[in-house]
Order: sequence, then C-alpha cells, then structure tokens
Amino acid sequence: MVSLVKRVLGNLAFDFGLLLFLAAMVSILSLFGLRRIRADYKELIEHSFEIERLTAKIEIDLLRAVELEEQFLLQLEHEGFEAAAENYLVPHKEFTDNLEDDIAQLMDLVKDHEVLGDEEIEKNLKQVIEKVNRYEANYELLIQDVEKRGTLESGLEGNFRNRAAYVDNLISSHGNHFEMHYTLCKMRFHEEEYLLVRDPKLAETVNLWYHDLAIQVQESDLPRAEIATISFELEFYDNEFLDVVEIDQEIDRLHSEIRALVDEISYIAEDIDRIAREEAARDLDDADKVARQTIQLVTMSVVVILVFGLGLALAMSLQMRKGDE
Repeated sequence: MVSLVKRVLGNLAFDFGLLLFLAAMVSILSLFGLRRIRADYKELIEHSFEIERLTAKIEIDLLRAVELEEQFLLQLEHEGFEAAAENYLVPHKEFTDNLEDDIAQLMDLVKDHEVLGDEEIEKNLKQVIEKVNRYEANYELLIQDVEKRGTLESGLEGNFRNRAAYVDNLISSHGNHFEMHYTLCKMRFHEEEYLLVRDPKLAETVNLWYHDLAIQVQESDLPRAEIATISFELEFYDNEFLDVVEIDQEIDRLHSEIRALVDEISYIAEDIDRIAREEAARDLDDADKVARQTIQLVTMSVVVILVFGLGLALAMSLQMRKGDE
C-alpha cells in the first residue's frame, strides 16, 4: 500500500512538473512571439515616422526656396541682378537640390516597404515630382525674363531710360521747344507711373504720347540729321518699352503659376503627412491589440493547464481513496 502511494505521488509530481514545464514553454513562446510582433510593428511605426520627417523637410525646403525667390525679386532693384543672384539665387538652388534629394529618399522609402498606404503615397509623390519639375522650369524662365528686362541701369529698362534722356538732351541742345518738351515729360511721367504699378493701360498711354512726340519731331524746325537721330532713338525707346511691358506680363504669369504650383505641392505634402500619421496611428493601435490578445492567450493557456493539472490530481486522489476502501 505504501509503495502504491509513493508511486502515485511520484506520478503526480511528474505530471505537475510536466504541466508546469508546458505552461512555462507556452508563456515563453508566446512572449517571444509578442516581442517579435512588437519589433515588426515598431519597424512599421518608424517607417511612418520617417515618411513624416521627410515630408516635413520637403515642405520646409520648398518654403525656404520660395522665400529666397521672393527676396530676390524684392531686392533686385536695390542690389542689382548680379548681387541679388549671388545673395538669393545661389542659396535658392541649394534648397531646390535638397528638395529633390528629399523626394528621392521618400520615393525609395515607400518603394522598399509593402505597407498599406505607401501605394497612395507613391502616387502622390509622382505628382509632386511632376509639379516640382514644372516649378523649376518656370522659375528658370522667370529669372531669364527678369535678367532680360533689367532694372534702372540695366537691361531693356535701362536702355529705354537712357534713350529718353538722350532724346531730351538732343532737343534741349537746339533751343526752347516747349511743345516737344511737354510731350516728352508727359510720356515719361506715365512711363514712371507704369513702372510703379505695371498697369497695361498706362503703357498704352505712354505709347500714345510717344506717337505724338514722334509727329512733333518730324514737324519741328530741327536740323534734318537731328530729326533722323531723335526719331531713331524714339522708335527704339518705344520698342524697348513695349518689350518691357510684354516681359512684365510674362513675369506676372510665371509668378502666378509658380505660386499655384507651390500651393499644390504643399497640399500634396500635407496629404502624404496625413496618410503617414494614419498609418502610424493604425500600427500603434494594432500593436496594442496584438499585445493584449497575446497576454490574454498566455494567461488562458496557463490557467487551462493548471486547472487540468488540479483536475488530474483530484481524480487520482479519489482513485486512491477507492483503493483504500
């Protein structure tokens, strides 16, 4: 009888040991799996955060480039083209280069990961690339037009201003010609008005005064050689002035298109950021759910094993009592 009891107790000890071992293995394997799952979700979350970081950098580089572009246009008259180009266009190029690098990095990032939402981000990035290319092309045209147009002492504006001053000196050198001086002053007054506000209607007024002055010169008593010279200079003045007016309209068009492209790029970048944030939030939520479910599964498994062990021990105890009876 004693030997039977010992044998039963030995079996119980072995069974409980086996059950505890199984419970420990279930817990270890489950926790190991949980750790692996958390690592996977951590990688996904870091992926989303990197998308957000690069998207924010794209927006910052774009805004800095736009700021430098505006500074260039504002300071052009004061600093001159070459100085303004050195101070603003050179750093502008650095930011647009950074912008292209940011976009390339972001494109590589979404192509290397098969993550929900990355397909939409890639589609948005292709739109950004297309719009950035258009932005840079328009910006190059804008700079070319600005350089060609010139300022007070350069380009077409400098040329027609110098011609008008030369004509004034020629007329003045031949005595008092009040009517021609008056017409010239009116023409130049409206020229200055136009340069201040760039209203095409004012340009038309300048052109009307030019035609009046050209007629007065032809009908004047100036020497024929001087009439030919003044007429030649006035014609070039008018052509260069009208060229400036045309370039101003093109500059305004390009500037408006550039502003629209910048707004569109910013909007798409914000959409990419939204998608990345939603991905990160979804991954965090999924990781939390998986962690809770895994912990619940481990707890239930251990409880079931222990309950089974207690049930087995109780059954064997009852069997021993029947044997004693």
